[in-house]
Amino acid sequence: MKKYLKKTNRGIIATALVVFILTTYISSDYIRFMGQKDDIKNLVTNYLTESLDLNTSLKDFSEDEKKLITEHIDKYWGIDETSKEYYETKSYLIASVDKLFKIKPKNSLITDVKSAITKIKVKKSRPNYAIVTALVNFSVTGKDTSFILKYDDFCTITDQTPISSLNNSDSLLNKTPDKRDYHFSEETECTIKLKKIDGQWKIISIGENYNQIMSNDYE
Repeated sequence: MKKYLKKTNRGIIATALVVFILTTYISSDYIRFMGQKDDIKNLVTNYLTESLDLNTSLKDFSEDEKKLITEHIDKYWGIDETSKEYYETKSYLIASVDKLFKIKPKNSLITDVKSAITKIKVKKSRPNYAIVTALVNFSVTGKDTSFILKYDDFCTITDQTPISSLNNSDSLLNKTPDKRDYHFSEETECTIKLKKIDGQWKIISIGENYNQIMSNDYE
């Protein structure tokens, strides 16, 4: 009986120790994450606004301009080696950039971009992972069927067609630019997933939900 009680007590102590260690780890991890929330928020805010602002730098889709875009992507994005996802990832975005710069559209010119993040929320999903939801209002002025770098793809500002979806698109991409200014404004909700890679938070995927197309017209 004493042996049984001794074994039972050891089991209880071992279980309590495991629970204590696990609770301590989870608490410590949560405290560390809470101390990094502002850094994550700033990273996402900077990426979203800088991505839109870069559009006014694209004039002739030169190698220098492509380098500017890819350096911007490398600064903020990482690859989650444990995930098999392709769409909405860095690999998908780089493929979109490669495709557009290979085509070099003649009719794409963004003349002005304005953006504002009206709401942003950061939460922990699991150790070394975070999810950010952000509500972004932006407006664009461009010429005819201009292409705009949003967050996870290049799109036409006329109908939001992703460049990755444009297969046989020579007639659209190479027609003579319209001389009228094109205004487009939108409210978009973004879901951004991040992972801590080599000690740094990196974006690993971005999904978009168009809440409201506020205007879409020519001048």
